[in-house]
Amino acid sequence: MIAAVGIAQCAPPPLAVSGGIVITDGYAFASVGSGASAFLVIANEGRVEDTLVLAESPAAEMVMPHETVVAGGAGRMAHLETIPIPAGGSIAMRSGGLHLMMSGVRRPLVVGDSCELVVTLARAGVIRVKVPVVGFSDRP
Repeated sequence: MIAAVGIAQCAPPPLAVSGGIVITDGYAFASVGSGASAFLVIANEGRVEDTLVLAESPAAEMVMPHETVVAGGAGRMAHLETIPIPAGGSIAMRSGGLHLMMSGVRRPLVVGDSCELVVTLARAGVIRVKVPVVGFSDRP
């Protein structure tokens, strides 16, 4: 029982909980020029699949879900219209995979700052989170 308590204390606190959706482990990389990328772990504790249908941020003109796809030894970003969040499952956005591409960054995102993200899910609705801005070497 003591080990279980220790493990529970190590889990990061959720950034947001809404409609069976739990968002954790969010961050954004410092901007490069007018672009940046952001990452979230989105868990669906419900019994029905939900879908990320929109992403926004006051820090950028546009935020689009993307996935890095490697073909023929070269990586490219593919725009995704939606991202399904399976019932009882989760998706983890990470560098080199799923991410939120921010373009038209309104002011530089600097390490140590925070960035607001607004995600809209088909079932859970609008969820706002604040994530820290980190350097490229600070996260996977």
